[in-house]
Amino acid sequence: MEKETQIVIAVFAIFVVVMILGFAVKQNQVTNFKQCVQAGNPVTNSSPRECRTSDRVFLDNTITIIEDFGSKIVYTASSVSSNASLFEQDCRQRLGIFNICGNICAPNSKICANICVYTCENISTTNALEPQAEKFCMQENVSGVLLCPNFLKVSFNNFIGSNRYCLPNGTTIFCPVIPFSRLTPQCKEFFNITESSPQVCKEVC
Repeated sequence: MEKETQIVIAVFAIFVVVMILGFAVKQNQVTNFKQCVQAGNPVTNSSPRECRTSDRVFLDNTITIIEDFGSKIVYTASSVSSNASLFEQDCRQRLGIFNICGNICAPNSKICANICVYTCENISTTNALEPQAEKFCMQENVSGVLLCPNFLKVSFNNFIGSNRYCLPNGTTIFCPVIPFSRLTPQCKEFFNITESSPQVCKEVC
C-alpha cells in the first residue's frame, strides 16, 4: 500500500512539474497582445487594453475602422485621443496622409456631417508589388503570399524556418522564425505590420 501511495505521489509530482514547465514555455513564446490573451494572462479594461505576463506588458494595438473607401479610411471619433498614435502608424503603413480632424464621408462627397474623426487619406489604390505577388502565387512551392503597401511576405512549403520579404526596389530580406527579441529591427517592423495591423495587408493566395 505504501508503495502504491508513493507511485501516486510521484506521478502527481511529475504532472505538476510538466504543467509548470509547459506554462513557462507558453509564456516565453508570447510576443504580442493576442498571444498574451490566448495564453490566459489577465487583461485590463484600460484604453488601450493591457495584457500582462509575469515580466512583460502588451498593449492592444487593434485598429477599429468605421469606413473603408479604398483611397480613404475612417477610424473613429477624434475624442479617443489615446489611440491617435496607433491610427497614425496604421495610416503611415498604408502610405496615406493622417488627418486628426477629417470627415466621415466618402471622398468627393458634396454633403457631409461636420464631425471630427481620425482619417487616413490619399491612399494609393494601386500596389506596384501586386504583379509580383501573383507570380509568386503561381509557383508550386509557395504556401502563401501577403501583399502589404510596401512589401510582400512570401511563405514557402520547402523553406522552413524563415519568411521572405520582397521590397519594391527588388531587395529580398529573409527573417528567421526565432524569438521576437532576437530579430533584426527590419524583421521586427515586418512582424509588427503583419501581426499587429493585419488589416493593412491582404492575402493574395
